[in-house]
Amino acid sequence: MFQPGEEGHDGAKRMIEEGVLEAAGARPVAAYGMHVVSSVLPQGLFASRPGPLMAAADTFKVTVKGRGGHGSTPHLSLDPIQAACEMVTSLQTMVTRTFNVFDPVVVTVGRFQAGSADNVIPDEAHFEATLRTFSKENRALAKRRLVEVVEGIAAAYGLGVEPSFAMGYPVTVNDRTEAEFAGATADELFGPGRYAVSPNPIMGSEDFSYVLENVPGAFVFLGACPPDRDPVTAPPTTTPPRRALRRRGAAGRRRAVRLAGGLQAGAGGGERIRGDHMRAWVVERPGPITSGPLRLIEREAPVPGPGEVLVKVEACAVCRTDLHLAEGDLEPRRPRTTPGHQVVGRIEGTGRRVGVAWLRSTCGRCRYCRRGMENLCPASTYTGWDADGGYAEYLVAREDYVYPLPGDRPAEWLAPLLCAGIIGYRALARCDLPQEGRLGIYGFGSSAHLTAQAAIARGATLHVVTRSEQARRLALELGAASADAHRPPEPLDAAILFAPVGTLVPPALEALDRGGTLAVAGIHLTDVPALDYDRHLFQERTLRSVTANTRADGHAYLELALSHPPRVSAVAYPFEEADRALSDLAADRVNGAAVLVLT
Repeated sequence: MFQPGEEGHDGAKRMIEEGVLEAAGARPVAAYGMHVVSSVLPQGLFASRPGPLMAAADTFKVTVKGRGGHGSTPHLSLDPIQAACEMVTSLQTMVTRTFNVFDPVVVTVGRFQAGSADNVIPDEAHFEATLRTFSKENRALAKRRLVEVVEGIAAAYGLGVEPSFAMGYPVTVNDRTEAEFAGATADELFGPGRYAVSPNPIMGSEDFSYVLENVPGAFVFLGACPPDRDPVTAPPTTTPPRRALRRRGAAGRRRAVRLAGGLQAGAGGGERIRGDHMRAWVVERPGPITSGPLRLIEREAPVPGPGEVLVKVEACAVCRTDLHLAEGDLEPRRPRTTPGHQVVGRIEGTGRRVGVAWLRSTCGRCRYCRRGMENLCPASTYTGWDADGGYAEYLVAREDYVYPLPGDRPAEWLAPLLCAGIIGYRALARCDLPQEGRLGIYGFGSSAHLTAQAAIARGATLHVVTRSEQARRLALELGAASADAHRPPEPLDAAILFAPVGTLVPPALEALDRGGTLAVAGIHLTDVPALDYDRHLFQERTLRSVTANTRADGHAYLELALSHPPRVSAVAYPFEEADRALSDLAADRVNGAAVLVLT
């Protein structure tokens, strides 16, 4: 890569966006970068390490707003300098009292401006700091704490404050195998002892990090200190960057490293770069919804990898699974996950409208995938659980797992179809409802109200059991034969339990006629009480679970819904009120489906 703009202008990222990783006709299987340093390392010594090598670097800017005045009467002014100085010192205290020293964070204020005369208190004071971190978790937490500190101090002084961030380069992380290979090749080509494993990462930043986010590889330092200078005190230099990409095979790998060994690489600055960023809700600390587990943050926009697409979100329906994740009923699989898996949006670059649903990927090779049961794949991953979901302005999805959507339908109508509709469709198949049979539905929210319409369209007699009076009215409006808070009025041929309440399983089984089936349509269910074999299971009553869905289920249901559109009872919430939407869902205040709408 003969790359421009390495020093603060995002050159590597822009080259990636313009297709450098596909330019040779085959995507690289490894990438190497090298940085020539005239200080720190002796001449001719290579150094690197597996794992984190260089830090993420962001810029934090603060404007403190007060009321100016004369220096002789400070009590008549609101002095921004005093508050800004306290902010600078408090930021250092915050770092030492918030972060583990073994996952270091550095905040350095390098610029401070205020006033123009010695006897005049100015209206404003400004300072800028660099934030250096080695983990995504600390990067996000540090950004939040920095803002909290300056806002708290400003409030204590009765001043205004405007904090902002300029997102910089991410952490440079070396692949262990490629870092070891680079070190072994340096020793092989230049003699034993010419490569050293760096004991610690460094706080500099480097835009080659964007390459390493897409391709396994390694970034290496090469010492170029003159023999008559002490590397510790020698001044640094900056030289243009070069990059080497390996395509295939050991020969290509060796040529790439030898090429890199003969090139000078760019210096590691990469300062003050504002990268793409977006707003996203994250599960900060799982717990009861009343404790506020969701937090709206600003984070880097995701970058699609091979076979993935970047989707700009138009709307995302709210699912009870999101509530389970926020409250900790579903154990988070990654820190600070962005929920949401009923996403309507458009693919960046093409504008094609697609839906992103719960099932994110499967292995395609296991016996379940080969039998058409990919929903049971042990390696399956899920949107909004294993990967960040649609409570954000952008998300990344596997291109072969998104659903094409029409451009003429409202996003808030389409979004609930992508989980509520699809899962309900599979649950309807799993409960073995006979033609013109009697179906019971327990719980009547987003998925249930769509499933009810599909069942009625097939000629079913529908009985709904739900504690919500509002939901019972909706069920009757949609054509249910009955809607009761306790039990159906007649024996059922089939039933679906949508409410995640295990104590409902025994009465739902007892309400089944001989040979009836109860399907539990949820990823989480509270404990089920002991069953009585004669009352609950005898006479060939069947209890089944519903686990996710296959892509075939999704395509089949969407084809049905688009050709015979259901009534979607959608309650729209502004994107900024996702926490309120989940609170309303938890309290049964949503009549139908809650949908987050981005404007």
